[in-house]
Amino acid sequence: GSESLPSFRNGFVSFFLEQPKHGKNGDAQQDAERPPRPDMADIVGGVPDHGDDGRPLADLQVCHSQRCSGVRQIGDIHAQAGVRRQRLRDALQPKPFLPVYQPAQFDPSLVDSSMTHVKRYHTIADFSLINQNGQSITQDVYKDKIYVADFFFTTCPTICPIMTKNMAILQQELIDDPDVLLLSHTVTPDIDSVPQLKKYAIDKGVVDAKWNLVTGDKKQIYELARKSYLAAKSDGDGGPFDMIHTENFILVDKEKRIRGTYDGTKEEAMYELLEDIRILQDSYRE
Repeated sequence: GSESLPSFRNGFVSFFLEQPKHGKNGDAQQDAERPPRPDMADIVGGVPDHGDDGRPLADLQVCHSQRCSGVRQIGDIHAQAGVRRQRLRDALQPKPFLPVYQPAQFDPSLVDSSMTHVKRYHTIADFSLINQNGQSITQDVYKDKIYVADFFFTTCPTICPIMTKNMAILQQELIDDPDVLLLSHTVTPDIDSVPQLKKYAIDKGVVDAKWNLVTGDKKQIYELARKSYLAAKSDGDGGPFDMIHTENFILVDKEKRIRGTYDGTKEEAMYELLEDIRILQDSYRE
């Protein structure tokens, strides 16, 4: 009846209060079923040295206060890992490289017929010309230099003014870089005398130390265009009725090899050319 409820309730409470305090093997049940909790002596600034599973937090790469001075901070570990990953990406990513161009790789219309079969070892031939100041300009002036060459004439009303303007862009961008020079050959040397070249140079803002405008023997200039710089689009012998008219700018390295050709009438091509010059310079620093 109702009288038995208090005794049942008391018995129920006693059942839980009187549960055994030891495991089957006689060890304290608390010790057998869970790891010890850290005591107050292990707590610094309210952070325990051990986790709930009993492992030292240092093993989890968690640091706190000066007691973990021998363990690297997680931020440092992540930063160092990031540096290693970047180095690996840099090592796996190939660096930009400019090819060495040979006559056999060019459009045959740009190459003298005697040169179209050449597949290796092509270089710019030696030359001896005269610049806007009446000075002798030979390959020695460009020894150990990177340079950009083109062909023009001072009385040209079409593409030459544009080419000269774009060459001036290169001059401005490279003015403080003694490693890179410019070289413009006239294709009408009979008209473009030294005084004529000097007048043109002053008018166009040519800096003598950076940019040579050269005249000289027509046959030599035309042979350079066709057989060395691979810039001509027509055959000829450099005679009185022969005429070269080309928009190409040619990038030449320190070994006198062709490393690129660019449309000298397009300003955007000048920035591509400048970037290629930087790539070429970097290759010499490695």
